[in-house]
Amino acid sequence: MKKTILYLAIAAVAAVSCVKEQNPGVEAPEKNLVPMEFVACSEMTKTVLAEDGMSVEWIEGDQVAIFDGSNMNGDADEGQRFKAQSSGASVVLAGNADPAAEEYYAIYPFSSGHSFNNGVFTTQIKAQQTVKAGSMADDCAVVVGKAEAGSTTMEFKNVCTLIKFPLEVSGVKSLTLIGNNNEVIAGQFNLTWNDGDPKVTANPKPEVAVTLRDAEGADLEIGDYYFTILPTEFTKGFSVILGMNEGTQQIIRRGAVPALSRNQIFRTQNNIPAAAYKAHESNYVKYNDGFALTYSHLTVQKGAEDAYAKYVNDGAPSVSADGVYFVGAESKNAATSTQAFGPLVVAGDEPSKRAPFTLHAVMQPKNGGKFVCADLDITSNRDASDSSTDCFFNQTSGLNSSYDCMLFYDCKISGVGNAFVRMLGDAITMDYFVMEDCDYIVETTYENSYVLYFNGVQSTVNNVVFHNNVFHGKSAALKDFKLAHGYRSKSSTGATINNLKVTNNTVSYAVTKTDGYVFVNKLENMVEVHNNFFVESQLPTSITYYIYPVQCGSSLELNVTGNYFYVTGATKALNNGKLTGTGTKNTPGLLTFNPLVKTWDPANGVFGYEDNLKYYGTFNTAGTEKNVSSTTNGAQRTTTPAAQDRAGYGYSSEELGNY
Repeated sequence: MKKTILYLAIAAVAAVSCVKEQNPGVEAPEKNLVPMEFVACSEMTKTVLAEDGMSVEWIEGDQVAIFDGSNMNGDADEGQRFKAQSSGASVVLAGNADPAAEEYYAIYPFSSGHSFNNGVFTTQIKAQQTVKAGSMADDCAVVVGKAEAGSTTMEFKNVCTLIKFPLEVSGVKSLTLIGNNNEVIAGQFNLTWNDGDPKVTANPKPEVAVTLRDAEGADLEIGDYYFTILPTEFTKGFSVILGMNEGTQQIIRRGAVPALSRNQIFRTQNNIPAAAYKAHESNYVKYNDGFALTYSHLTVQKGAEDAYAKYVNDGAPSVSADGVYFVGAESKNAATSTQAFGPLVVAGDEPSKRAPFTLHAVMQPKNGGKFVCADLDITSNRDASDSSTDCFFNQTSGLNSSYDCMLFYDCKISGVGNAFVRMLGDAITMDYFVMEDCDYIVETTYENSYVLYFNGVQSTVNNVVFHNNVFHGKSAALKDFKLAHGYRSKSSTGATINNLKVTNNTVSYAVTKTDGYVFVNKLENMVEVHNNFFVESQLPTSITYYIYPVQCGSSLELNVTGNYFYVTGATKALNNGKLTGTGTKNTPGLLTFNPLVKTWDPANGVFGYEDNLKYYGTFNTAGTEKNVSSTTNGAQRTTTPAAQDRAGYGYSSEELGNY
């Protein structure tokens, strides 16, 4: 349909031909399909708008699906294709249908995604819409119609709402509309005719964001643009994110608006004040615009052939396949039931917030898989009664796999049971395992809990990195916590780590046994362990080898400095005697005070170190003193909850107001 309009509303008058023609492609041979014609013309409404302010125009070849029960696929009717025979405001739509049908339903635009079953349409509004200034997106606005048998009239009704946005700045690559409460505004949905007042009944594959772009990827021209969305009540208003052509973003937020009904255009004001535009950062928009996101060592970027990222809210769409997913910061139940994935990225939409994300199943990477979790508050709702399945990520026994990476960046992780990542297969290899800037809360009914666990098999990880994390144990039952466990005393083999980096972490109240926080068969190449705090994380009467390789490579390079521990009433020290190699290897220093603030509560986002770090801790082995006040020991955190506003958040609702 020619988009000289800003919205469409159409009516049709049906005329049935008496000439019969059998269509051999239809799966219901008892149906007699004949040529039929429907005359389409515009519906009288105050909301349609074209160059003349009222009219609607079709173009030759526009297609409509007519449902008469003659094109069944299982229980659903996939419709017969009707085409506009000319261009204009009133045209003939021609195709084949069954003249004996009791009623006819219709939908525009025709799409392979449309179906009709027992009075219910299934269709979609695209989340990615291509537009020109002054126009709505092609093939997005859905209209439906109905005609009884023998009737000469079929009236079509609008389903969608349009939101007009005046773009008044240049250099904009995309416009993205998101409800401030993450309302569903697009995607696949179910629809009933509802006596001529079409009604959405369900959203099997919902989308909570709609993005407008130029079809060729060019900058959007200054002018008015129209988001085609489902009828929605934006309970907290909505925001429009401007993706700039150099990768930055601007956002403006609209306060509460009236409930938007179908067949309506909501016009935002022109001349939006410059003060309403604020700097912003949306990973979802940045990725879809083709700009790179960097998480630790890994860069994530949308390629020319890659699909757009999915925006996830309250478990819809579910994370159930390979791809890139961004979770809305206001989500309450974003979830996954994914197993057997390849490349998979799940990240919070805004880097300044951790979005809630619930795991409903043990996740398992495919051979060669890449997995990234970033800016998330990860929990699990699985039954923890079975220790054999109480882990978040699981490579089951008997599978020989090689993984690219597993990366967890700026996440809160809680509800951890027996293990977080457990590898039980044979001859597993992995290039990178990285946990950085995370708050890891150990809550378990088991005595043992491990972050990265290899069940004594001959596994190899080329790079294991734990940097700037808080590991905090809450359970009284916990007796053995490890960052990495890759050796069993009954086996002569175990895991090898080629490069180990444990830096600037705080391990609090997560007790380890005498075989340490890292217990593996072999360390090769490089060991970098420095500036860590271990607080109340060992038994006071036990000597603990906090990094315990059964073997060290002949050319192992060591940088083991600036580590401290505090244990109430400690009579034995942490020990690194199992580490051998070239380089620096200092014994962890015994602090004479607890460096954590008395309100220390990582599970609730309360961090901080005592002011008396300006005083001296003592190296218990050498009897010398070292000033730790100027070092960056332990995980660096503010004292405010990590899930709240942080630097770079960029705006507040009070500051923006309405536009």
